[in-house]
Amino acid sequence: MPGSTPAAGRRSAAFVGFLVFIELCSGILQGGFPVLLPAIGTELGLGPGDLSTAFSVELLAAGLALPLLARLGDIFGHRRLIQITVAVTLAGYALVALADGFALLVIGRILSGALACWLPLEFAIVRDRLGTERSGPAIGLLVGALSVGVSFGGLVVGLVDDAASSVRVSLWVLVALLAVCLLVSLFLIPESEVRSRGRVDWVGGLLVALGLGLAFDGIAALASSPGRAGAEVLAGAVLLALFVRCEKRTADPLIDVRVMGGRALAPVYWLSMMLGLSIYGSLTSAPAFAAADPAHGYGWGLATLGVSAVSMCSAVGILAGGLAADRAARLLGERAVLAAGFALSAAGYAAIALVHAHPWQFGLGLFANGLGVGLAMSAIPLFIIRRTPADRTAVATGVYNTLKSLAGGIAGAIFGAVLNRMALPGTADVPREGGYIAIWAGCALLCLAAVAIAAALRPTSAPTPEPQQA
Repeated sequence: MPGSTPAAGRRSAAFVGFLVFIELCSGILQGGFPVLLPAIGTELGLGPGDLSTAFSVELLAAGLALPLLARLGDIFGHRRLIQITVAVTLAGYALVALADGFALLVIGRILSGALACWLPLEFAIVRDRLGTERSGPAIGLLVGALSVGVSFGGLVVGLVDDAASSVRVSLWVLVALLAVCLLVSLFLIPESEVRSRGRVDWVGGLLVALGLGLAFDGIAALASSPGRAGAEVLAGAVLLALFVRCEKRTADPLIDVRVMGGRALAPVYWLSMMLGLSIYGSLTSAPAFAAADPAHGYGWGLATLGVSAVSMCSAVGILAGGLAADRAARLLGERAVLAAGFALSAAGYAAIALVHAHPWQFGLGLFANGLGVGLAMSAIPLFIIRRTPADRTAVATGVYNTLKSLAGGIAGAIFGAVLNRMALPGTADVPREGGYIAIWAGCALLCLAAVAIAAALRPTSAPTPEPQQA
């Protein structure tokens, strides 16, 4: 298998701990920044609309940049791109901390979107240094660290902000965290040895960035401006179709669509999108349900600490599933693990949809859902890595991340519309209990459909050819 050399087998895996630290910090940043948005709005005099834009623009920038930056990592070195993207993210957060208005805030958030590239680049380093067959446990650790970071991020940053004199102090704490990540990337992470030959497909990068940008923005505007949203999604689809056509005719494509669109990988990328939809179903609805005022007929009115404790049930499940995925795949096969992961997610969603009178019941359902998500989140990158040439690891797993994020954006628009349409009488923004149940039931059905797709996946193909080393 690619990257499975005797030399790789003898290398120390200590660097994995440093990659896990960086990914944990990534999760803290992603989970913690939303907690600061109200205080940032007060500091800069911005309303909810501006704050929503400031939050979502990072997701948009991440989706646009990820395929190109991941491909640059495959060509020029994955550690080098981690160092560059950590530095860019640090600059972005520094601008946010210094911002005196909306424009500088948005520029900082655009730059901070570079952190989305870290995980695919880390996958590539792990595969290169440990070998394809030994990379599974490390990938599980990275996935688990991200999940724990996101879950703890809101609590940690909230506690920091409570103790700080102003929101700018809290933002500078996040900048300091990124400075530590930069030092780790400079001195404690090894560079990958495998390099992809060829040139950078800048035309393909432009087409996919514009296409994804229009699609992401259109999805975000579905609730507020359906007409504009439809036009943008259609235009994005046309550009992406043109991108696919151009890539098929390019000697050194940004994304090898023939390989990734083949029978071995295309269903896996569909599963990536279904996973994104499923994750979003619990990521946003569970905390809102737990914090809801019991006077509305559901929820427990939990404060930040209680909501974080409930959310941690899912994070612990994801960590456990991520750590178990590789060993389970060796015993049962990749298809069985993927199918089991989505089946557990379906069971978890069904449980919280049917039984949610007490927090412990809710927590058990979230743990089962998280366990399934952890299995799938680790198994899908492994599935992709074992069917992709070693010199395209970052871009192949980067596409997985992009599709997962795109699906999350679609889920956000759909779930938001469902909750808005099912508001309690006399209220504008308080959903009925049935709105949450409808979301969880829909996610359960979606996961059951994913079980069927996972069970029908083709077995692992023959090893891909070993690329040249730098």
